[in-house]
Amino acid sequence: MKKLFALFLNLNCLFLFAQLDSIQKKRWEEINKRFEEQCTKDSNRALEDSKSQSIYYINIPAPNGDDFLQEKEFSEILKPHGITFGGSWMGSDIAGYYTSNLCYYSSMTGYAKKKFGEKFFEDKIKQALELFIKNNPERIFDYRRESLQFSENNFEVDFWEKYKLPKNYITKRDGENFSKVYASFTTNQSGKAENIELETDFKSDDNVKLEKQILQMIKKQILNHKWKPNKYKGFPVKSLQFISITIP
Repeated sequence: MKKLFALFLNLNCLFLFAQLDSIQKKRWEEINKRFEEQCTKDSNRALEDSKSQSIYYINIPAPNGDDFLQEKEFSEILKPHGITFGGSWMGSDIAGYYTSNLCYYSSMTGYAKKKFGEKFFEDKIKQALELFIKNNPERIFDYRRESLQFSENNFEVDFWEKYKLPKNYITKRDGENFSKVYASFTTNQSGKAENIELETDFKSDDNVKLEKQILQMIKKQILNHKWKPNKYKGFPVKSLQFISITIP
């Protein structure tokens, strides 16, 4: 009896799963059909528009690609060539979801590339970014917002080669955690450090009285260190730096 009940239960589960698969399959077919209909409509509209104008759009990867910073510069660079910059757009990372005008934007951009060449636009995008950075020398690029290329800066090694802790500093005992000093600051395009902010995390209260002396040492070295500026898409930029110094 138990075997028959188990067999019935298994067959019932298979039947339910088959129904779910059928519903999901039908749902996906509807999504794909709607996507194709919208895309075809927008693609046909782009085909007609491309006969009388060239429009170029920048696609920002979903869901959190970098903003296209040089929109103004890029638009001005394209104008003499009879090309309109249509702006930037972001699609969706949700499968089957059709964002408004997706195929129009991509098709118009494709026609422009076909007419002028893909390298033409790559060069103009790079030229526009270089001009944007030149026009905005005080803009601070933040690694939490932009994809920065971090330059190698061996600050901590350099620091301990030049400085020693005060004689009355109490070093950590076995099993205790290291103390830390956290520093945030900006480096400009030449590598000069500015706007230094320091925060300490001493594990021994007895060392707190030495905080001012230790921070003065660290700040002096940050200012004197030969920093290599971080880069944004190959160009040196003013950017936010964050480092930690481990203290025994």
